[in-house]
Amino acid sequence: MPQKPTRQLAAIMFADLVGYTRLMQEDEAAARAQRDRHRDILSGAVTDHDGRILQYYGDGSLSIFSSAVEAVQAAVQVQLELAEQDLIPVRIGVHTGDIVYDEEGVYGDGVNVASRIESLAAAGGITVSGKVYDEIKNHPSVSAVSLGVAHLKGVEHPTAIFAITNEGLAVPSPDDISSKLSATKATLVVGPEESDTWSASPRRRAFPPEGPKRPALHAGRLLGAALVVAVAGVLVVVISPSDRVDEREALEVPRTSVAQRERPAIAVLPFTNMSVTGEADAAFLATGLHDELLTQLSKIASIDVIARTSVMQYEGTDKTVPMIGNELGVHTVLEGTLLLAGDQVRLNVQLIDADRDTHLWADMYDREFTVANVFDIQSDLARRVVLALAAELVPSEEALIAEVPTESLDAYTLYLRGKEVLERPGWGPEDLSAAVELFSEAVRLDPGFALGHAGLSMAHNFVYLMYDRSEARLSLARDAADEALRLSPELPEGHLAKAFELYHRYENEEAVGALTMAEAGLPGSVDVLTLKAELLLRQREWDASLATRERAALLDPLNPETGMNLAMAYAEMDRWGEADAVFDRILEVHPGFLEAAFTRGWYWWRRTGDEGPGRAALAGLPDDVSVFGLRTFFEWMMTEDPEEKAMALERIEEPISEFGGFWWAPRSLLEGWTYRTLDSERAGRAFARAVEDCLSGLEELPDDPRIYASLGRAQAGLGRREEAIEAAERVVELLPMDRDPVFGRDLLEFVSTIYAELGMAEEAAEAMEQVLSVPVVPPMFALLGPEFELVRDHPRFRAIIRRYPIPPER
Repeated sequence: MPQKPTRQLAAIMFADLVGYTRLMQEDEAAARAQRDRHRDILSGAVTDHDGRILQYYGDGSLSIFSSAVEAVQAAVQVQLELAEQDLIPVRIGVHTGDIVYDEEGVYGDGVNVASRIESLAAAGGITVSGKVYDEIKNHPSVSAVSLGVAHLKGVEHPTAIFAITNEGLAVPSPDDISSKLSATKATLVVGPEESDTWSASPRRRAFPPEGPKRPALHAGRLLGAALVVAVAGVLVVVISPSDRVDEREALEVPRTSVAQRERPAIAVLPFTNMSVTGEADAAFLATGLHDELLTQLSKIASIDVIARTSVMQYEGTDKTVPMIGNELGVHTVLEGTLLLAGDQVRLNVQLIDADRDTHLWADMYDREFTVANVFDIQSDLARRVVLALAAELVPSEEALIAEVPTESLDAYTLYLRGKEVLERPGWGPEDLSAAVELFSEAVRLDPGFALGHAGLSMAHNFVYLMYDRSEARLSLARDAADEALRLSPELPEGHLAKAFELYHRYENEEAVGALTMAEAGLPGSVDVLTLKAELLLRQREWDASLATRERAALLDPLNPETGMNLAMAYAEMDRWGEADAVFDRILEVHPGFLEAAFTRGWYWWRRTGDEGPGRAALAGLPDDVSVFGLRTFFEWMMTEDPEEKAMALERIEEPISEFGGFWWAPRSLLEGWTYRTLDSERAGRAFARAVEDCLSGLEELPDDPRIYASLGRAQAGLGRREEAIEAAERVVELLPMDRDPVFGRDLLEFVSTIYAELGMAEEAAEAMEQVLSVPVVPPMFALLGPEFELVRDHPRFRAIIRRYPIPPER
């Protein structure tokens, strides 16, 4: 009795030996031996994955599985085992569909599609249909690339085709696909750049197992340095082999609301490097192109672009695009992949609707790696993003994003390397020196490279801000910025570098003018916004400065340093509830960023004299985190008990404690303060050495108000009234509050302390009232401490203390 046909829905795997017919003609015995060995390997893999071989036919086979994932894993196993044993390769195709089989054979539409898909595979490769891809796309062990959508021979509807791209597998080129389809009178109706099947997206791990990198606490670091860049690659949909993230947990992370935005917003996720060879260079290219695209998009005023620091935290994450969109407060996400082969690069990108997790468009760029091609790709992507977001690209923006900065690939690569150094968290003097050398070499190779000169100026600016407060260093920053603008008068990066240099010189009106030009070209730059917030403070535009910091945090919501700038601004405006909320968010998103806990503790100590939270945060810092090199200084500063303070002093090894902007103090001065109540003779000797140390410092930096502030306190410690007053007056002369109400305010606080230690109550109160006339965390720790003991009962000081009652413990 004939067997009743069996119908079932299954994952169908076709496998076919490549070159078997030719081998049979050359050596029939060898061909049969190869075929038998193939069948042994195939049988083992199919059995391992709970499949069933339905039919062998000559040099091929047809197997079925209950799961598409099992079918693809079996196919990968077959290919890898064949490669290990150096057997002739096979092509494998997998499709999910309806099949019918009886004693006469296997047939049905599903079988036909699977066979057509198998014919498109490369020798040693695996192709799958869109239906299979939909089932494997979230599986952590598989990666795939779209080959487009094709009209296959004998198949009514267009079929999406993907190639499996796991390591060791061959992937067909677009030309291979087109020629194979032409040979079978089939057609490629939608290429990889247009395929409607790319609904899934790369998933990336948020941080390596040890957590996010912790930048050192950059008190005074105004710009979270900038942009890097490079070029190109192929859209490969990658499912990272990592632990899954629970979506419910992820959505509990505090996030920026879409409703807070005034314009369309986009997050550009880090590009995935899919290159097999040249790994270091390819990874650099992937990072560089991603960073430069962010820069190009930040030149467009009609859209919000999430900043690099925030999006880089999704590198390698498993989070879905909807989860990422929720956390960043965006509707749209752009992602892509890079393949590097020799001097050719392929960039494949797709724009995704984060609410629906469906793609809006996809595109592939296959180019020779040249600077012109890099910027052509970036410009085209920027235009397409603007169009997709229904935003506006004005002619001036169009000109900026289309401009090619140099024709020298070597110079451009050095520029990118320099930018990469400036992006490193927590850099030290050696990092900034390396950045200066890289930019210097870039402009040596191409003296007309304006962007290179702008980068060099920024590097010198950071050296000045952090480590070298000399006029010679600032002049280097000025010369490089001026050369950038001579070469390219409209260059926004050049105007930003110039504004930074002018900011350091306290040429505030000129700095505002330069920054206005920079903002016109980089309206979405967090670096521009950060410097703008500082300059607004110098103009006493407190609310505008805070609003600018809020805007920066909106563009960079996961950057802990941007968050800290905002939290400190809230605290200084006595908005402690909002400050606490931002600090909480930083520590929730970045539990390892304990500098936030310390900064909050430091502010709380200033406000209340309670050092507990700050000391606890310091104790929780890893041993290798120095807190801007001043960890031991902070521990000493917040210790009140005289004996414990003396012990804390012993842990300070640096001869000079320097806090960029407002603090410079020799260790001898700290020793004098420590021993005032323990050993007055030792304190006197220490204060005398401190005077000599300060005078020595002034020989190198003759107009540094920070050194005069320490000199005045040392002279006051020795009871030298006239000399102390002279130093205090020099501080105010060099940096008055009307010139800088931030650092000038901080230095005036020291001036008030000098007068208080001399018993000059009226002068001390006048200075302190000026300090408190601008947003500041009031220094109650000092007002209630020994520094103001001689003047605390003065009516003006009693009024100040009543004005700032100590809040209850938290």
